[in-house]
Amino acid sequence: MAHGIGRTKGGRNTKLHAVCDEGGRPCVLLLTPGNVHDCKVARLCIEAMPPSAELVADKGYDSQALRERLIERGTEPVIPPRKNRKIQYDYDRAI
Repeated sequence: MAHGIGRTKGGRNTKLHAVCDEGGRPCVLLLTPGNVHDCKVARLCIEAMPPSAELVADKGYDSQALRERLIERGTEPVIPPRKNRKIQYDYDRAI
């Protein structure tokens, strides 16, 4: 990730990853090229925060490795599974 801009199907792009507290206030921000997968930087962002009871994320963060790491930390992953996932994990939709 030597450059902050990556090529995507939409052209040259970047992504801003954020970890927010329960009030929606950003605590960790990380800028990556647009062609870097979300799960590759999720661990960096999460490790910068103390463990929490839950971690809410979108389908872009649905990976087995991330789920296992969160459980090791004592954090419940609240991540909807991708539609094509063979194992459809349950998650607390209310959270």
